[in-house]
Amino acid sequence: SLPRARNVGAKMARGEVVLFVDDDIIPLDDHLIAAHAACYVNPLVGAVAGRVLEPILPNAPEGIAHVNAFGRIVSNFLGVTPAEVATAKGANMSFRHRVLAEVGPFDDRYEGNSILEETDYCYRVRALGSDIRFEPEAAVHHLVAPTGGCRESRWLDAKYWLFRNSALFYMKQKPRI
Repeated sequence: SLPRARNVGAKMARGEVVLFVDDDIIPLDDHLIAAHAACYVNPLVGAVAGRVLEPILPNAPEGIAHVNAFGRIVSNFLGVTPAEVATAKGANMSFRHRVLAEVGPFDDRYEGNSILEETDYCYRVRALGSDIRFEPEAAVHHLVAPTGGCRESRWLDAKYWLFRNSALFYMKQKPRI
């Protein structure tokens, strides 16, 4: 599963910052890693949400990324202005290695399409007092490939995992929403 893969990567990582990207991204330029790393000059930053250019339109104004009271992800990762956000998009996000150790593993109960696994993790990061910074200079093109990764090929399966993972997120994070 995606959360288990992230846990293996985090456990094997040796650097001060761990960058996670999807299998269907292309960095916008040569500055992806440097842009992520530059944000960690601020000691309060525990995670960085990079810019994600994709065909999926945002459902929020620039600088917004959180889950609303109805459990819906409200986000805009297409913006060009740095901002503090509540969550990152798994296609392009990084964490201080120390923060990963403090928060613990990604929750591998997020299965199927793993919807909300990164948001759950980011809410746990913020609960420990770390900031999450949206950095538009850390940009990728997200191809949103029709196959690969953790996509569900059947519509009904995708809906099942959406609702199941949303219920898990809500039960875990209800006090923080």
